[in-house]
Amino acid sequence: MGTRRTVSLLLCISFALAAATGILFVPVIRLVIGLNNESMWRMIHFYSSDALAVLICFHIILNRKALMNYLRVARIRSILSYAIAALIFVGVICFGLYGSDLGIAAPWHEEELRRACLQEPTLISFPEDFEDGKADGWTLGPGWEVIHEDGNYVLSGSNEQWSSAYPKGSGWFNYTFTTRVKLTSGEFNIGFRRSETPFRSRYLLYMNGEGFGLTREINEEYLNLTGEQLILEPYKWYEVKIVSDGANIKFYLDDELKLDYTDSDFPIIFGSFAFDVGPGSHVRFDDIDVEASEFTQMVVSLTK
Repeated sequence: MGTRRTVSLLLCISFALAAATGILFVPVIRLVIGLNNESMWRMIHFYSSDALAVLICFHIILNRKALMNYLRVARIRSILSYAIAALIFVGVICFGLYGSDLGIAAPWHEEELRRACLQEPTLISFPEDFEDGKADGWTLGPGWEVIHEDGNYVLSGSNEQWSSAYPKGSGWFNYTFTTRVKLTSGEFNIGFRRSETPFRSRYLLYMNGEGFGLTREINEEYLNLTGEQLILEPYKWYEVKIVSDGANIKFYLDDELKLDYTDSDFPIIFGSFAFDVGPGSHVRFDDIDVEASEFTQMVVSLTK
């Protein structure tokens, strides 16, 4: 009976350690393989937890007689062993289910490790000036179109409700985003590090004629991070530059630094960009450029 009890306990601990090891080393696996699909890794977390739970139930069913004997005789050593095993099970399951939500399984500094391992980073450029009069490779919501204005083609946005325009593709890690913008009236957002999987997450740089603000959206929950007053003259072109590096975000307007913010709480590390125009607003965008020095960029090439 003692041998069976020992084997049972070793099996329990083995299951727990195997699942914990697999979950804990997910960031390492991602680093080596170079995969960055967050939904895939979240699925691995869930299925690892589910598989562990099935193994636990299977083990208890097979050893139910031994378990009942342990409880019937109330041996302190046996009860303590199962209590420890149960705590390990619960801990591993909770980590599998919620570890990535807490930022434990995929911390933002994992990207720094990836960049440090890169010998010669590849510069990836994404220019768009709409000079062909088209927005091929873009998804344009209601009220968005390419128009000819003052001898130049620009992306124009205006609508009675919030509407978005964004290029097709998954995005980049660290990158510098620049564009020229002209606000005729109302308000707009520039979204960056925007991702739709496993749910929508992004930063929003909100601007109107009187100020700007930085907001973080995760799964339709919005948190205002910071903001200041800023006067934008109507019908005037401004150059906007956003530099995202790890958890740090810098915002420049006409090469003047307006914001230097570090999101140490729950930084979003990956994604593309998008423009949002507010109700009754009119805005123009032109000369868009993205430059990323990153080994594992995942943007989809646009077809001209």
